[in-house]
Amino acid sequence: MALLTASVAAPQAAAADRTTAPTWYDATAETIATAGAPTQITNSRIRAIGWLATARATRSLPTSVELGPYQAAALAAAAHRARVTLAPSRAEQLDATYKETLDAIPDGPAEERGVAAGERQADLVLTAREGDGLDPTSVNAAYPVRPARTATHWRADSWTSRMRTSRHGSVEAVAGLGSTVRSGS
Repeated sequence: MALLTASVAAPQAAAADRTTAPTWYDATAETIATAGAPTQITNSRIRAIGWLATARATRSLPTSVELGPYQAAALAAAAHRARVTLAPSRAEQLDATYKETLDAIPDGPAEERGVAAGERQADLVLTAREGDGLDPTSVNAAYPVRPARTATHWRADSWTSRMRTSRHGSVEAVAGLGSTVRSGS
């Protein structure tokens, strides 16, 4: 009976290995397309943090569990945690994808340890990137727009600081030249 169970679990684990990364690639693309991030950098940040966490989670390989299910669970857990944290409006859809992914992985210590590793790596990457200046609040901060210049508007930081326009329309040099040029003469 144990042999039969192992032979059924092996194809299931192999299928999970082949489909986990493409599943989360598609989930990431859909999240970015529908989450409504206002800037491209926010979208790039979601991708970068999520895939960095998954790479780190799948890189640590314990010897006491089956490799395929462990890596599939680690990838899914890291991808899920990072994306739900960065795009909370998509939590329901990402939770459904996560459940489907874990359902395809055989239950057991490999899955449990993989999930723990994935969540841990996602948390580490999210913590490291917190306050990096690329978060939506920093990137999307309001830009103070300076008022438009007018003919009588003087600014010390421009070339016009050496000249001024009088109310009669003449331009007077104030750099010590002492001459006046009148328009139309």
